[in-house]
Amino acid sequence: MGAREVFEEILSGGWDLVQRWIEAEQAESLNLDFKRRRPGSPPDDLENADRDVLGKGMSGLANVDGGVLVFGLETNKSGKGDPNRLSPEPVVQTSAHLENAGAFKRAVQRYFRDVTTPTVPGVMVETIAKPSAQAQGLVVLLVPLSDARPHRVAGHLGKEIAHRYYMRTDTDTVPMPHEMLAALFGRVPPPKLTLSAKWNGANQTPSVNFYLHNRGRGTAREPIVRLDRCEADQLIEPILPRNMNRTPGGNFTVLELYEFKIMFPGFAENLGAWTVRRPYQGRANTVRLAGTIFAPDAQPVDFDEIVEFDHNLIVEIPR
Repeated sequence: MGAREVFEEILSGGWDLVQRWIEAEQAESLNLDFKRRRPGSPPDDLENADRDVLGKGMSGLANVDGGVLVFGLETNKSGKGDPNRLSPEPVVQTSAHLENAGAFKRAVQRYFRDVTTPTVPGVMVETIAKPSAQAQGLVVLLVPLSDARPHRVAGHLGKEIAHRYYMRTDTDTVPMPHEMLAALFGRVPPPKLTLSAKWNGANQTPSVNFYLHNRGRGTAREPIVRLDRCEADQLIEPILPRNMNRTPGGNFTVLELYEFKIMFPGFAENLGAWTVRRPYQGRANTVRLAGTIFAPDAQPVDFDEIVEFDHNLIVEIPR
């Protein structure tokens, strides 16, 4: 289970899931790291020790596979080589839950951008409220696997961890060995592919023009866009210009580059247009666009959005 799946499972399971974890003495893992706060810590700010924990934990997760930091749970120290496990309920009730989870969440949101270098992109922070005491609870931090890695702990944090690069293992967060660090510094930067669309209402039958962009620092080889038809009441049909290849296969069409198969950083290419036979649910200038952007060098990008176009302005997808 990846970082985002763990994060979504915690949010959907809420306090019931936390209680099941406590009863089962849930262990930490590659994607899951439990943290507690010192009793008496200010509820609306991070002490130096909290910032150190945050910086080291985010560096370790972002440099490997991403993961989730959960603040407000007590763990038992396991034997050497074993992951820490949650403590039983009586211990947790007395010492670990955050007295004001909302205030601590806001404090984390103020600091998380400054505890690593560079900043980890895509971080999300949420709370899990304790039903019997709504102010109390947990703070859950999603730390995605980062394309900007390696991330080191910021220099203004504790001297024992400042400027160091960490990695999360199945059992602990440890300094990254030289070999891994060298490999990360030597890797080729990835491309970042996005789609944009522009409404063209000049003709009697309107159309949507599509453009593919490479906004990353690396070259994208053989990028394609799979554009799905996903609504029975939305009929959009492809116009076939020279740089669009229509491949029936189920209900989708493949849009691809025409003359060459490489997109360099900063380039944008026109992928052609679809005629809009019927706007989405009868709303003018509105279509539902769903599909995936693929390239061998890049992470797939899924999109499924109801887009309402404003005259001839270009809309970025996903937004």
